Amino acid sequence: MTTGHLFYIPLILIVGLVIGLVIGRRSALVALEEEERRRQLAARRAAASAAPAPAEAPAETPEPRSGTSA
Repeated sequence: MTTGHLFYIPLILIVGLVIGLVIGRRSALVALEEEERRRQLAARRAAASAAPAPAEAPAETPEPRSGTSA
C-alpha cells in the first residue's frame, strides 16, 4: 500500500459522506414539505366538513298505513 492510498481512501470516504448528507438533507426537506401539504389538505377537508350544510326543506314523510283500507 502506497502513501497515496493513505490520503486517497479517506478523501473518497469524506466526499461520499458529504454527497450523502447533501442528498439526504434535500430528501428530508422534500418529505417535510409533503407532510405540511398533507396537513393543510386535511385541515381544509375538516373545515369543509364542519361547515353547516345549506338549509333544506324537510322531506315529507308518508303517513303510516293502518291495517284497514278505505
